[in-house]
Amino acid sequence: MKKMMKRLVSFVVALAMIATVIPVVNAEAATTKKMTLYVGEAVYFTDYGKVSSVTSSKKSVVSAAKDKENNTHANLKAKKAGTSTVTVKTKYGTTKIKVTVKKLAFDVKLTQLSEGSVLVSVKNNTKQAFDYANVTYTLKGADGEILEKDKKLISDLLPGKTSYTTISYSSYSFTIDINQCSGKISDVSRSLSATYKDRSSKVAITDTEDTQINPGYSTITLKMENKSSSSVSGSVFILLYDEADQLIGVRPVSIYLKGNAVETETIKIDTEYTYKSYDHYQLKTVAYSKSY
Repeated sequence: MKKMMKRLVSFVVALAMIATVIPVVNAEAATTKKMTLYVGEAVYFTDYGKVSSVTSSKKSVVSAAKDKENNTHANLKAKKAGTSTVTVKTKYGTTKIKVTVKKLAFDVKLTQLSEGSVLVSVKNNTKQAFDYANVTYTLKGADGEILEKDKKLISDLLPGKTSYTTISYSSYSFTIDINQCSGKISDVSRSLSATYKDRSSKVAITDTEDTQINPGYSTITLKMENKSSSSVSGSVFILLYDEADQLIGVRPVSIYLKGNAVETETIKIDTEYTYKSYDHYQLKTVAYSKSY
């Protein structure tokens, strides 16, 4: 009997020892991520594994699908404001992405500059900076007929600031009624992994104007100094006015300055033919840095 008890105890101890070396296998938990997009933005997600499936809990907010050209990418596109959970499955596991989509809040204004030229002013009312955006515009005649509909790229859109571009059209083909024309931001572009910082006040500009060096031109020289240690990019907009202080044109000058760098740009304004009524100008600077 004692021998039997010893064997039983030995057997139980052995089982206990075996139990301590057998790994416990749990169901793999899904990885959860968060992402904020603006309406019109399109991005992709990858964990470098082949995507087996991708779904969106609210397709009207975020559309999601496998990339047809790269089988490790899942494509996401923001459709309207709201929230949606995108689930991506690959051989490495499941990732759930809670996507918050925000509205694009921009003021877009079209102003007639001259026959064949329209100024597009875009003010960014969001809290996010964008490198580029597309303005979808419609030019109409006095009777409301659509004469031209197209897109125009505009760059350097910082929160609370206004950027500019121009639309050129054939004034020989049609006459527009600027009060019937319209524009809106249709899509935007930015780096989701970057942090943007407004550096406009850190770019010091010394400007001089000479109307004698080039007859028929106003020659404007801009000395641009970056007073921050970060590299900056953006634009200096030269707004052109006539004697009555009416805006007649805009000339953008690109900014690409390394930390504490100084560069000089010279711009010639044709005052003989293109801007016959030119009288004076103003400068508006939009500059920012990006860190990753």
